Amino acid sequence: MRLTVADDVLALFPAPVIGILGGEVESPRPDLRERLRALQEAALARLRETAPDVESLMAHPHVRIWRQAYQRFGARPTKFRPTHEAFARRLLKDPAWPAIHPLVDVYLTNQAAHLLPHGGYDRASLDGDLCLGRSPGGEAFAPLGGGEERTERGEVVYRDAGRVLTRRWNHRDSDLTRITGETRRPLLVIEALDGIPAAAVEEALADLARRLAWCFEGAFATRLFAAGRGRQEIALE
Repeated sequence: MRLTVADDVLALFPAPVIGILGGEVESPRPDLRERLRALQEAALARLRETAPDVESLMAHPHVRIWRQAYQRFGARPTKFRPTHEAFARRLLKDPAWPAIHPLVDVYLTNQAAHLLPHGGYDRASLDGDLCLGRSPGGEAFAPLGGGEERTERGEVVYRDAGRVLTRRWNHRDSDLTRITGETRRPLLVIEALDGIPAAAVEEALADLARRLAWCFEGAFATRLFAAGRGRQEIALE
């Protein structure tokens, strides 16, 4: 399996950086709930220190740069927020953490702590290679929670051989490839754009691996993919 960043994305964003985490998740640690609660409390404290309110959140470069990116590919960031911004706003307004699935709950603590977009797929549900590209419009999409949508022309999407996996880069995930209680081989990504140091992704990626290893038995491997002209794809296995 490979991940390719298409020319039409690189034309707008010449140097995206994607942190990739794969591996095998086995049993949760016996005290998973307590460990997750500790991660959540620490992540919320770090978020509040970094951005104590929505106004300071909007000024943070990790948020500002992504909002500008959404505007560049035609998505209004006031309506369609990048995933890390939307989640941070939610926590600043209401510090109650969602309970989705322990694996997802852990990576959300990392997203809040580092203020970078995180996403995840169940590798067993993926079909062939992955591509980050721009949609021609009208492609079918099955959003989380059910239903069907159609993509808009020019929006950035992840897709595999047969389906769109995310809309508006990282704004919304597909229900068909979501992480569930049956997921044993996750594929997690952390994303940054021009203006956000690759070192920030590298730090977040290493932290994510530590968090997962602290909460689950298993083996986790990370790779940093600095895409650009002449380097547009990376092997995921």
